[in-house]
Amino acid sequence: MIATLTAPTPAPIAQVARLGFTDGWLILPPAFLNLQRPVMIIDHAHIGDPDQYGLEPFGTRDPTRRPPRIALMIRCFGNTINVYRQNTGMIIATTFSVADHTAKMINAFSEAVLLVGRTYELESTWAALWTMSIGRAPIEHALPGSGGSR
Repeated sequence: MIATLTAPTPAPIAQVARLGFTDGWLILPPAFLNLQRPVMIIDHAHIGDPDQYGLEPFGTRDPTRRPPRIALMIRCFGNTINVYRQNTGMIIATTFSVADHTAKMINAFSEAVLLVGRTYELESTWAALWTMSIGRAPIEHALPGSGGSR
């Protein structure tokens, strides 16, 4: 009788998210793409499926229309920036701005543009911007008296 050995089947390896920029976030000034409000680029690993929040594909949208209003909000408190669901208040992503000018810029506006997609690819080529999703989110300022009217 011949003995046979069978190798155990290896467990599948979990995929690790490859995040670009600083932990999958990049905050740009209102002059970016002439959107006239701060732009937050967030990796899809933080947000999940952008369609569930009402974001639309950036590459096929009509550039003469404003980005759609989405079911997410941005909350600023000092240098902490949270993105959360409007209906539940559940925080889905958080970052910390180490530059005071970034927090001041965000506090000067009442809404921001969110771009959600693969930041790792965007870090390699700006052409990846066309594969992202876009929407407008209101900014809630935690400090009384902060927040602009733009």
